[in-house]
Amino acid sequence: MPEHAFQNLVQVVDRLHRRDGCPWDRALKLKDLRKYILEEAHEVIEAINDNDLVKLKDELGDLLFQVLTCAKLADKKKSFRIEDVLINTKKKMLRRHPHVFGNTRIRHMNDILDNWERIKKDELKNSKDKRAPSIPETLPALAKAELIQKRMSTKDPDPERILNTIKRDLSVLEKEKHSKGSKTLEKTIGRTLFNTVTLARLNKINAECALESFNQSEIKKRRKK
Repeated sequence: MPEHAFQNLVQVVDRLHRRDGCPWDRALKLKDLRKYILEEAHEVIEAINDNDLVKLKDELGDLLFQVLTCAKLADKKKSFRIEDVLINTKKKMLRRHPHVFGNTRIRHMNDILDNWERIKKDELKNSKDKRAPSIPETLPALAKAELIQKRMSTKDPDPERILNTIKRDLSVLEKEKHSKGSKTLEKTIGRTLFNTVTLARLNKINAECALESFNQSEIKKRRKK
């Protein structure tokens, strides 16, 4: 990596926001960036799904540019700079990898994930901000369900109990399957999906990724017909 590559890109962003810079960039507000960040993140994911590393390099650059622009707009508000973001993230990663930067020993891969979640919960507990953990409203529903469970549950439920709940709800779905627009059907489907996310999480499976993987396999299968 060229020694000053990152700083050079930061300087490009700075130049765009100077008085003699780009009028469009200078007019940006933080809320304007939401759609661009979302678009770029999805394009990064698409490049990964396609295993297209050439495209991934390009899309990561676009996403990074949005991050730098966010930091620049915050800097213009005298809130923080990109250097503060880097310092904060470094501290966080050091703290969350005690098996690398500390004395914590691990026996299995799951120990790393368990430690990560425990440390995040401790951070929230010790935070000056005593509000309930934030759940991003724009997250896809399955991903949001998993985050709710991780951040707002004190302990994991019994998998057998969750499975029994799903089985009971399936019997309700059988009775309501022709009830178009039924609130009971809607609520039961929602609960079944939520509990399915729980079952996936307890088995170290990301429900959002599992569904997307199945979606892609269905698309390929149906295109062949």
